Amino acid sequence: MLSPLESPRIRINSFLQRPRVWDRPIFIELKPSTYRAYRQVWQRLVCFAYRASQPADPEAESATVTLRHQYTTAQLAALDAMELAATELLRGHSDQHPVEHDATEVATLAVQEQLDRACLDLAIALLDHPLKGDLFESVLVGFLAVLGVNAENQTFRDPYGYTSYLYPTGGGRPRPWLV
Repeated sequence: MLSPLESPRIRINSFLQRPRVWDRPIFIELKPSTYRAYRQVWQRLVCFAYRASQPADPEAESATVTLRHQYTTAQLAALDAMELAATELLRGHSDQHPVEHDATEVATLAVQEQLDRACLDLAIALLDHPLKGDLFESVLVGFLAVLGVNAENQTFRDPYGYTSYLYPTGGGRPRPWLV
């Protein structure tokens, strides 16, 4: 016979050991066009983060806007690794000799993997940005703000026009499972 204290403990333990939905890995099958569109949003984010990290060109004719975001050490390290790998990849393509094709291809694949890893590290660092003060310290929030600007009218886009960049297959309407 179980004591009165053991019975609730057994029920709690059995409850905690049940498989839950969030214990399983997420596996979503995306159509190739949807995957391509989402990848383009991430590419735009990486390009924005890189361009915004570069010092403003004083000779540029267009007016520059200074954003308030601040990079973390991890973000800057990932940007540096990304720039280094991209430069090395471009240099490797310009120096190719027909005799060394196999060795060059192996080296190119290794550098491409370094670039992919640096981009992944940057994406993780951008998502893992600790906010110590203002919400706009985040590069990701700055990117979303810039994405919402309508350059033609010099205003912000309406929500349906804005979300079409983030929900490529929804025609501007968020899918219920994404909200």
